[in-house]
Amino acid sequence: MCGTGPVRNPHKEGHVTGGSSSGCAALVAARKVDMAIGGDTGGSVRLPACWCGIVGLKPTYGLVPYTGACSMERSFDHLGPMAATVRDCALLLQTIAGYDDGNDTRQPRDLHVPNYTEQLKGDPKQLKIGVVKEGFANCHDPVNGIVRGALDKLRAAGATVEDVSIPAHTKALGVYTAITTHGIGEIMLKAEGVQIGDRGMQSTALADAHRRGFRAHSQYLSYTLKLFLLASDYVREEYGFHFYSKAQNISHEITASFNAALEKYDVLAMPTIVYPAPEIPTTTTSIGEMIDHSSGMLQNTAVFNVTGHPAISINAGFRRRPSVGPCSSAD
Repeated sequence: MCGTGPVRNPHKEGHVTGGSSSGCAALVAARKVDMAIGGDTGGSVRLPACWCGIVGLKPTYGLVPYTGACSMERSFDHLGPMAATVRDCALLLQTIAGYDDGNDTRQPRDLHVPNYTEQLKGDPKQLKIGVVKEGFANCHDPVNGIVRGALDKLRAAGATVEDVSIPAHTKALGVYTAITTHGIGEIMLKAEGVQIGDRGMQSTALADAHRRGFRAHSQYLSYTLKLFLLASDYVREEYGFHFYSKAQNISHEITASFNAALEKYDVLAMPTIVYPAPEIPTTTTSIGEMIDHSSGMLQNTAVFNVTGHPAISINAGFRRRPSVGPCSSAD
C-alpha cells in the first residue's frame, strides 16, 4: 500500500502486483523505469516480479550490502535487482554487489563479484535442472501448465530436466514464520529499525523517521504486519526466544538439504507463486482473506530467505492477455 492507495498491476488494473516491492515491479513492467532495487525478506523482490511479468533476483545472502536499508529480520534481509530482462538484472547486480568496507557486517571481506553479464552465455545442453516436486503443492492448473511448458522448452533445447524431491522444503515456511515473528517485533517495533549490537553502519535519519512513523501512523499498518507484531509480543511473553532459536537451528538442516540437491543440479525450478494474481481487495474483503493471500504467496519464496541461496523469478508466460500470469522461480 502506498500513500495514494494500492499499487495497480500494469497488465490488469484491478489486480494486485504482489509485494512488498510492488511499486518497483509496476514501474518496470509499465516501462516507466529500466531497473529498480527491491527489498526481499520473504520474497518481496520475486513476488511482484512474478505477477508483473518481469525479472526479480534475490541474491546470495550478503552479496549485496544492506547498508542503510530498514531491516525486518537480519538473517533473512536481502536487496536485489529488478528489471525487464535477465541481462539488465545481471548488469544491475554487478553494479550493486560487493564488499561495503565493513558497513554491512554480514559480508565476508574477500567477497568477489564476477562479471554476471558475461556469464549469461552458455549451452543449454550443459544445464541440469531439478524440478522440485514440493514446489508444486496446491499449484493452480494454469500456473502448473505454464511452468511445465517452459520447462519442456528447456528440455527440447537440450537441457536435462528431472523431478527431484526435497522434503525439507515443506518445513521452510514454518521456520520462516517462527523467525520473522520475533524479528519483526524486536527489530521493527522495539529497536525501531536499529541493529542493536551490530558494528555496521547505522542510519540515524532512518531510526528517527521509523520512530516518528510508528508513533504517528501505526493505524495505517497492514493487517498482516499488525498480526505479526501482536504474535511477536505474545510468543515472547509466553515462550521467550525458545522457538526462534529452534527455528534458526532447523534452518541449517533445510540449507543442507538444498545444498545436497545442488550438488547434482545446476538449478532448481518451481513456480514463484502457485496461483495467478488475485483482484485488489475491497472494503468487503475480510481480514482473514487478506492475511491468507499475504501468507499464501510465500510458499516457494521464503524458503530461500531461510537458506540464503540466490533465487530468481523469470516470466514463464501469461495465463491470458492482458491478465498477469505466473513466473517460474529458479534457485
